[in-house]
Amino acid sequence: ASNVSKFFFLSLLNFNPLTIAFLFVGFYLLIKRFSDAKYALVLASFLGFLPIMYMYGMRYTMHSPIINCVVFGIGITYAFSKIGKKYANILFVSFLILIIVLSPTLSFMPKRSPQQNPKGAPQEQRMFFQSPFLAMVAGMGGERPKGIWQMDPDETQKMIEWIMENTSEDEILHVKGGSLACYITLMTGRVTDSGMYHEVRSEEMYEAIAEERKSGIFIFDVGFFKRKIPENLNILARFGTFIVASIEFRPMEAPLKIEGIFVFIGQELKYLEELKKLDVYIGIDQKILKDMRGIEKLSVFVSDEDQLSKDLKDLKYKPEVLRLVAFHGKIKTDTLREAKKHCKVLELGVIGSNIVSYNKEVIQIVDRIVRHTPPNIEFIDTIIPREKEEVKEKYWVQIDTSMREIKMEEVIFLVSSSEKYVGDRVIIETRDPELLLGLLEVMEHKV
Repeated sequence: ASNVSKFFFLSLLNFNPLTIAFLFVGFYLLIKRFSDAKYALVLASFLGFLPIMYMYGMRYTMHSPIINCVVFGIGITYAFSKIGKKYANILFVSFLILIIVLSPTLSFMPKRSPQQNPKGAPQEQRMFFQSPFLAMVAGMGGERPKGIWQMDPDETQKMIEWIMENTSEDEILHVKGGSLACYITLMTGRVTDSGMYHEVRSEEMYEAIAEERKSGIFIFDVGFFKRKIPENLNILARFGTFIVASIEFRPMEAPLKIEGIFVFIGQELKYLEELKKLDVYIGIDQKILKDMRGIEKLSVFVSDEDQLSKDLKDLKYKPEVLRLVAFHGKIKTDTLREAKKHCKVLELGVIGSNIVSYNKEVIQIVDRIVRHTPPNIEFIDTIIPREKEEVKEKYWVQIDTSMREIKMEEVIFLVSSSEKYVGDRVIIETRDPELLLGLLEVMEHKV
């Protein structure tokens, strides 16, 4: 405690000394005019921010300027109203130019111990004067280092495009930087586990990451690693100083228990005959449904529900399992009843964001509801328990590992997490030949 300045609460507190006098004038006028509701509201807001100055100087600097400007405006308007009209306008404009263009700023840097200073060295207490505008002009002749709120537009845009193409809308991204996390959410709609107010984050979440109970995509700035990039990081992409990675999980001793493997081919028939020989689900687009035959576990991505009944009637055989995949599980009960006539086991595949409630009649018609999920532990631990409670034993989970590069160790981890809710009613979707072979081997030796 002896190494800490008693003025530590002023850390990162910045202010313009030219505005202070008018701030006091405005404050005095607010007290004097307190009986007027609008002035009372401004005064209450101004006073309400002051405790933040003591608790957290940086937050006061960031969030109080709006109300401070209102108080300053009241003060400066009153002051210049007392000057003769001949000089008031000239002085007012000159003063605003001085404040806006030069923007003289006084900053306080408190004494810090080596443990408190991010640079790991002791820091002496000091106060310094700067002009952000003049500093910016001085730096125009060469490159300036990126500040805490700055990001390279080209690097960031490429990363945003990668996220949109390689992650699902349900993915929860693990992001260290608060400003970057907010920007990613704004531009992609993806949820992040950080933000500008990272002080209120869940420590349990970070413990889960450390203990390898949490999977997903991690985004770091290379400066986050003080020495070197950890070996257990599976780097998926790099964009300048940004690293997009997943964690490589250690193999678990428990056997992998899954009920099936799913391979989506769309309209590509190149490997269809080889896949027919394997005990796997084969996913196709509805457009080629009527040409299919000999697929025991057939999954159809529904694109035209009105045409589907006709396509099913034109089907030349009766598959053992037929799955109709629809966004948010929205499909007519008449369509399901018609599909039921053309298979032994009917499944409804559900993709998309959280389904608040399933149609009870739909649950009665189908044999299984297969929830397509991203390879994301948060989705498994939050969405699946709620939905499974309504669907009960007909609820199955299909983990889509084709969304990003993923290894067998993480597949084992995701499956074991799903088992807590649905037992071995888990299907793995993949388009990776190496992972497919590994899963087939697991299926052959399934306990």
